[in-house]
Amino acid sequence: MNLTYLKDHLKEELEGSKEYIVRAIEIKAMDPHWGKMFYDMSIEELKHASNFYTMAQDYYNKVTSVYKESPDYMDECMDEITECYTDWYTDVKRLQELYSR
Repeated sequence: MNLTYLKDHLKEELEGSKEYIVRAIEIKAMDPHWGKMFYDMSIEELKHASNFYTMAQDYYNKVTSVYKESPDYMDECMDEITECYTDWYTDVKRLQELYSR
């Protein structure tokens, strides 16, 4: 396992979560039951993304605690992970709130 692996899976989960919530919003009026199912799947995917983000933070902290100075590529990768997670998470949560109105 490495940060690139975690970053790739984090992105997959965030993309899936956004795709599901967009579908939930589109279908909600036509079929509330299916809309709710897509909404629930979006929530699950976002939980998975949060798990990958936590794993990335833990991994980064463990590896960098071993070295006096962390490798540049690890810092850059962790910055990308944090930026990706923060941006997508905020966007998906906003859409989930929109669905809930």
